[in-house]
Amino acid sequence: IVMRTLTTNVRSEASGDVNRPLELYDVYLGTTPLRLVNYDVNIGFFDPDSGVAATYLKFPIFREPKRSASDMSIDHVQVRVANVDRSMSAYLAATDFRGKRVVIRKVFANYMSASGDSVTLIDGLIDKVSVDQDL
Repeated sequence: IVMRTLTTNVRSEASGDVNRPLELYDVYLGTTPLRLVNYDVNIGFFDPDSGVAATYLKFPIFREPKRSASDMSIDHVQVRVANVDRSMSAYLAATDFRGKRVVIRKVFANYMSASGDSVTLIDGLIDKVSVDQDL
């Protein structure tokens, strides 16, 4: 069992009555990760490994709740990306996402100035990619 160390900012914001959580997606496809956030503007935060400042592009991306199994199988989560202008389906067709690392973190809009003010929700590998017209 891995215990999380949370900063005072994250603990106080998460326990508050009103907070503004955002999820950051780092997809490692090569030398430069694809950085996305489901928000209405681009967000400046930090790389999860180096702590170097990075920009997360606003994009309609959604995550279903993480599913854990009691039979010791690997936890999994489904991430959905809207294909608003068909650019994402073209990108998926041209890029091999399978086996690539993805890190999903939660941050709070009120605390975006320190690299430690995030909680890693998922750090894993992409199993498969598919395209449908439901989202």
